[in-house]
Amino acid sequence: MKSFIHIHPMALRSGLIALSLLACASALHGEAPSAESIEFFETHIRPLLVESCYPCHSAASGSSEGGLLLDSRDGLRSGGDSGPGIVLGSADASLMIRRITSESPDERMPPADSGEPLSAETVARLKHWIDHGAVDPRDQVSLPPAKDMKAAREHWAFRVLRKPSLPIAKQHPLVGTPLDHFVSVKHAKLGITTNPPADRRTLIRRVSYDLTGLPPTSAEVTAFENDQSRDAYERVVERLLQSPEYGQRWGRFWLDVARYADTKGYLPGNVQLRFPFSYTYRDYVIDAFNQDKPFKQFIVEQIAADQLELGDDQSPLAALGFLTLGRRFLNNQDDIIDDRIDVVTRGMLGLTVGCARCHDHKFDPIPTADYYSLHGIFASSREPDELPLLGATSDPARHADFLKARQEIESRIQAKRDELIDAFLERHQAREVEYANAAAAFVLLGEGTDLEKFAGERKLSAPFLKRWLEAVPDPTHPDRDEVANWIRRDINEKSSGLKQELEALNWNHDGAPRRAMALVDSDHPHDSRVLRRGRRGNEGDVVPRQFLEALAPEPREPFRVGSGRLELARAVAEQPLTARVFVNRIWGWHFGEPLVDTPSDFGVRTSPPILADVLEWLAADFLEHGGSIKHLHRQIVLSSTYQQSSRVNAPGAAIDPENTTLYRFNRRRLEFEAMRDTMLVMSGSLDTSLGGLPVRLTDSPSPMRRSVYAFIDRQNLPGMFRTFDFPNPDASTPGRFQTTVPQQALYLMNSPFVGEQADRLSTQVADLPPHEAVVQLYQRLFQRDPTLEEQTLGVEFLTDADPAKRSRYCHSLLMTNELMFVD
Repeated sequence: MKSFIHIHPMALRSGLIALSLLACASALHGEAPSAESIEFFETHIRPLLVESCYPCHSAASGSSEGGLLLDSRDGLRSGGDSGPGIVLGSADASLMIRRITSESPDERMPPADSGEPLSAETVARLKHWIDHGAVDPRDQVSLPPAKDMKAAREHWAFRVLRKPSLPIAKQHPLVGTPLDHFVSVKHAKLGITTNPPADRRTLIRRVSYDLTGLPPTSAEVTAFENDQSRDAYERVVERLLQSPEYGQRWGRFWLDVARYADTKGYLPGNVQLRFPFSYTYRDYVIDAFNQDKPFKQFIVEQIAADQLELGDDQSPLAALGFLTLGRRFLNNQDDIIDDRIDVVTRGMLGLTVGCARCHDHKFDPIPTADYYSLHGIFASSREPDELPLLGATSDPARHADFLKARQEIESRIQAKRDELIDAFLERHQAREVEYANAAAAFVLLGEGTDLEKFAGERKLSAPFLKRWLEAVPDPTHPDRDEVANWIRRDINEKSSGLKQELEALNWNHDGAPRRAMALVDSDHPHDSRVLRRGRRGNEGDVVPRQFLEALAPEPREPFRVGSGRLELARAVAEQPLTARVFVNRIWGWHFGEPLVDTPSDFGVRTSPPILADVLEWLAADFLEHGGSIKHLHRQIVLSSTYQQSSRVNAPGAAIDPENTTLYRFNRRRLEFEAMRDTMLVMSGSLDTSLGGLPVRLTDSPSPMRRSVYAFIDRQNLPGMFRTFDFPNPDASTPGRFQTTVPQQALYLMNSPFVGEQADRLSTQVADLPPHEAVVQLYQRLFQRDPTLEEQTLGVEFLTDADPAKRSRYCHSLLMTNELMFVD
């Protein structure tokens, strides 16, 4: 997507140099800083300056030691008595860096008596900031005050949603759906001529990949090309929307937004890193798209399904994985809550509320108090001790086998427990005389003697010595459960492997009952205090649990039911902003570019899109039709705008080089999942069955399941995922990068997976003469006959019957751009 920058690791070193020079050049020449550089300053640099530097170097503190003021850009750059604080583009030459890294107590900043030196990570961020131009918007950006709510509510994205009237589109000969009126009027104003419709083969390949992520068969293409009925295309669209493969395709897009993964990220110690039932959320999302679940219900269930009256059908509880499947941040609860606030607000509302964790949002009308209003909601929610069941397993025999396997492991855990208790008793019972003498000595010492210290000095068990002192008739044979409590840590450590084996049954055994990664309200919901600078120990006022002030109806009322999650969910679902954000995402996933090119940021810095009326009309129409996502698809893919050819339009390119007005369709490369699934289709191996446990795509032999069912390890994402621009599952992803790097071609040439599919494909034409084999392969892969030149080259290569040559020929076809791109 054009609003994101991706630098491949191979180009990182030279790329950083180039970026540094560009950033410095823009800073020196007064160019407007990028949104990314401003966000870096607001996230990492301003909080550091406020906390560590302002007490001695700011106008507000009344202190300017050494003549240095650091509370403004000019003050930092002009410096004080010792000269400029920084040198743009050179951290090593900057006085600030020299002072904060000095080993001399007299020179080091912050002063030695102010606490520990800055961490290495903090110093690295400062150096990065200076090396890249020291973007500092404090004196540059003129924006509405964060708390000017009246002005903020006039922002185009926050306004009430009203459906625009259709303009008259005289110059558009074909109008497939109402959105074409708006597009054609825009083209007429700019003097752009739109492309003609795509040919039928191109169109069915485009819409098949778009709606299912899979290619059409040769027979389906031929049938569509020969079908002259007026509704031929509409029937193709409807068939694709009703196929189960549709949900598998579009569910994966939403999983990017939901930062879905099957693991928790890095955690210390012997901790199970895998979520036991993450896949139930993935299956919920796929089913929601296939069932065309109403949009508002889809939103509410993902925030507060546990608060709904569900009756016998508990399956919506799986939706709560939207909140619970994020990274675990070393089990830091404030960071976990921050992640949940972020996925709700950026993912659903398109607002960067997380920026207000440490200070009022510098651009949007989101004060810190609003952040902690949401914090209170999630701080008043917890994960249940036992995850709720989602219904009986579909195979009673496999479930019985699961119960048998679980009982066997539980027996081994109990045996380990008994073994450790026996060993403890044996050791201490052998020292019966020592315990008797120690008990007598302890009594003689009298009151005030520390039992723990007394036992420790004699290397005795304090709890065991206490059964003696209480004069139990048989002190050497205490209750075994009591002993288990004494040595609980030892039992836990030495049976942890068995407990992990027991937990692993949930994802290794297909008879395990499905459970939801749920969230429930705490027994005692409570409001949160503002944490100044986002830090514990620096608490401010208590703020009520309530919705964002800029979006809430006036007067704003606090949430009163439990944690407030259900009230939050309904407030989010009813927001016109939420519909705008979702429709914009759907449009972007169809066309490759969203209408608003910052799909997770609709804040006040975001201007209305060029085709603003298209977004407003589609969002209003979407809600009018009950939030039917399939209806929204129909409005888009049945439009003439969508059905255009992708050929280069030189006059249009001269006026609109970015194709923001869509005078042609954008040619698109297959995403990682569609690429892999296509190869499986071509080899006749793809398993399109729905749901179930995730599979590791790196296993050998390669799994045949669709790529949406891949096991996603957020801590160790396989290289092939990153090679083909799979998103980082640590945070909500607004859109995927699209890079073209050598590693992609090298993977296709050398991957065992691709080689396996080439071998399977070649066996399907092994008995055919070369000319027939070439024709069948072209029809299968490209849904067309080969040209004369392609036929000749293929036949010449396959003149002998060498199976290896046929496999290499199939391998070369699987690597072609024609297979990897959709026009």
